[in-house]
Amino acid sequence: MNYCAQQRYYFAEVELKSALMATLQQMGENPNHRRFEESQAAWCRYRDLSCDYEYHRYEGGSAAPFFRHECLAAYNKRRAASLRKFTFCEEDGCGGERGLYPYDAPPPDPQQ
Repeated sequence: MNYCAQQRYYFAEVELKSALMATLQQMGENPNHRRFEESQAAWCRYRDLSCDYEYHRYEGGSAAPFFRHECLAAYNKRRAASLRKFTFCEEDGCGGERGLYPYDAPPPDPQQ
């Protein structure tokens, strides 16, 4: 059980790293590159602290590592999906170049 959860975490980590690489590649020389890296580092700290909290609820039990790995995998999968959505978004309403930075788009014209 713990081994399977560890493997799910490993594959979710690979998925997240792939999404991060695609996002960074799409960004190119974007001036917000540093901000993105800072936000990713903050997100990692948040993920780790959240999963530590869940882990400590089961501390001392044989299933504690299972819950920690499941938590980390779930966070990584959600983050990877979020990065892919913004990086490759081509729908109306996506801001920035192909949706990478939705807040960089100019505000809508109130006259329209």
